[in-house]
Amino acid sequence: MLAANKAAKPTKKAITNCNMPRGKRKTDAEKEAERVAKEAAKLKKAKEREEAKQRKAAEKAAEKEKVPAALNNEKYANSAARAQIAQDIIDDYIPKTGPFDSKDIFDTLYANDERFKNFPYSKETYDRRINALRNGINNNLQEAYEDHDAVLEDLLKYPPQDKNIRGQLRWEGSAAERLLEQDIIDKLNQGVAPAAFQTTRNEYLLFDLDVFTKQIHQVTKALKPHSQKGNQHKRKKRHYGQKELSRKERVEDELYQTKNRSLKSKLVARRNK
Repeated sequence: MLAANKAAKPTKKAITNCNMPRGKRKTDAEKEAERVAKEAAKLKKAKEREEAKQRKAAEKAAEKEKVPAALNNEKYANSAARAQIAQDIIDDYIPKTGPFDSKDIFDTLYANDERFKNFPYSKETYDRRINALRNGINNNLQEAYEDHDAVLEDLLKYPPQDKNIRGQLRWEGSAAERLLEQDIIDKLNQGVAPAAFQTTRNEYLLFDLDVFTKQIHQVTKALKPHSQKGNQHKRKKRHYGQKELSRKERVEDELYQTKNRSLKSKLVARRNK
């Protein structure tokens, strides 16, 4: 029974004009329209392929003409050029926020700088470099301001004590510390015993002689120039006495009275520093 039903099931046949009902057969016009549509689709695909080839060729040509980011295998990440751009952002030669013209900045500040000879100008490259440095510097400044506020808040809650755990006056931050540095810079302690030198100022007499003598040795040692010859251990220099002013502080009176001065006027001030 199942075999008979299976044999009786009609099979599918390919539909052609021959086995189509007479009313559904395609006319010559319909066949021509299908042929034209296929030809048009082929032409469209060929055109798209040709346009893609042209785009790739144009991109390769642009890549060849593109200004390299660095010459002579120089590395920008640790270069003096990058450090100078960062310093100029800190000193407000380059604005920390808002729009900027990298072409004007390069032509005015760096075009004749020997440190930038291996880093030719490209708008895309220098826009990216300046923006990256500005973002990093602004983030660091924000963190510094937050740390400063936190320190001030802690100092208000826990003010420093005048005496240490042994009941002695603290040397750090005292007037004697400041005066001793200046006196040693002026060489007033040379040829004078610590006990006699201590009597020259009332601020020194507030401390024990052994504490005062120890501080003389420490400040004298710190003020000595550190030799860089041979295999001697290189120590980090400490700032005692009058600290050298930064570039921003030196030109503050004439340069930073207003932030609306032109970049060229800032450059004149920097050259005349």
